Amino acid sequence: MGLSICCTGTSERAEHLRLQLLSLARCELPFDVEFVFADDSGDDLIEKILEVLVLPFPVTYLRYTSLHPWSNSPYHCPSFGLNLAIKHAKYDAILKVDPETYWVGPVLSNIPKLFHPDRVVVGVQFELSEEVTQRLIEGDEPEVLEGKAKTNSPLLLFSKRRFLLVGGYDEEFMKGSGFEDDELVMRLAKSGAQVLEVPAFRAFHLWHETKRSYLLFHLNEERFRKKVEMLKRGGSWVANQDHVWGDPSAILKHKVFGAFVDQRWERLKRSAREAE
Repeated sequence: MGLSICCTGTSERAEHLRLQLLSLARCELPFDVEFVFADDSGDDLIEKILEVLVLPFPVTYLRYTSLHPWSNSPYHCPSFGLNLAIKHAKYDAILKVDPETYWVGPVLSNIPKLFHPDRVVVGVQFELSEEVTQRLIEGDEPEVLEGKAKTNSPLLLFSKRRFLLVGGYDEEFMKGSGFEDDELVMRLAKSGAQVLEVPAFRAFHLWHETKRSYLLFHLNEERFRKKVEMLKRGGSWVANQDHVWGDPSAILKHKVFGAFVDQRWERLKRSAREAE
């Protein structure tokens, strides 16, 4: 199988993204992997980081305009970037992560057993402290990592085909204020997918300063409540029906940074195929 790990963010999280990619490169994955990142930055910092990283998997980089092509609003949430990234994904198996996700151990090797086209797997991220995050940035990884489970920003594993069927992430949620993951999972479930919460499917989440607009948070919360009520009444579980979602016309730059051929990965993948 193949896995597309999809993510969006800005250069404020450039160092976190670099750490995630390096932690992912240490994982033993007996299948093909790509990383797709949609960049909402006004600069080229993340692009420059990707140019110098040596990784055993390809990275697709999409820089896009900070304005919605259909609403001309700068207040879009990660939904738009995630829709762009997932639409450009090569594989049907999609793993949605945050720029701050940090991988330790063999947890990703279980994905072939967890993934099914008619299933949504919900994993957990554990928040690392500011002190531990700074140590990781400085290249000093503690022997044991511990964190507190986050109640938002889950890991999500789902089928791209089913994601396209439900119209992707709802792009009317606003920037940095949550609820877009919960709403997507709710619609995927309404479309017939089984939702499976797997506490053992876990990663760490690097600390970062949180800047939240309580006005936007409450607007998103109200929109989520209305969507819940609408679905209870039998409303449509397809989002973004009034515009082109994940509109490719918003893309300013599209690059693919090729993988460094790691013979260790190639041997693992050959062994997995032979076992099948």
